[in-house]
Order: sequence, then structure tokens, then C-alpha cells
Amino acid sequence: MDSCKKCIQKFSYWQVYKNYWQAKQQIECSNCTLPHAFTIRSRALSIALVIVVPSILQAALQTEKSAAVFGFWTLLLLYIVISLIMSFLTNPLLKVKPIKQ
Repeated sequence: MDSCKKCIQKFSYWQVYKNYWQAKQQIECSNCTLPHAFTIRSRALSIALVIVVPSILQAALQTEKSAAVFGFWTLLLLYIVISLIMSFLTNPLLKVKPIKQ
């Protein structure tokens, strides 16, 4: 988990998660109120993990035999569940940088 660049206080897991996935542009330190922005690199990495990993797993399961056994709706539900799990796992990868004021 990343921390404030001014006072070194760590951001809480849920504070980072909610700000990132609600597409807010910045996160504010709860101690010193210094605004920080998510880096482009960490945004791209987290979005790629949430989209690419479930897609690869779904493609691996989507053979002729498994499509007949599982069905479309089961594979779609599996994709959604894996995407949700991956979104929770990307939080430690998110890095912030202070916004100059």
C-alpha cells in the first residue's frame, strides 16, 4: 500500500479502492490533506489485470466440450467473479504521486 509523500501516513485499503474504482482523479491524505493522483502506470497495470487475466481464464475454459458443459451464462458469471477478485488484488499495485499546488 502506498503512503503520503509529505507525512508518510499509509492510505487505507478501502480509501484507495473506493477512490480508484469510482474514477476519482485524486486521493487526499487523511492526516495532512495533501492531494495525490494515481500514476498512469499503476492505472494501466490495474485495468489490464482486471481485464486480461479473466479473459485468459475464460478463453482457456471456452473449448467445445466446456462450452457445452458450462454454458454461456456460467462462463460470463465466472468472468465477472474473477474480475471482481482481481480488482481487490490490484490495490497494492496502485501508486500515487503528490499534486503540486
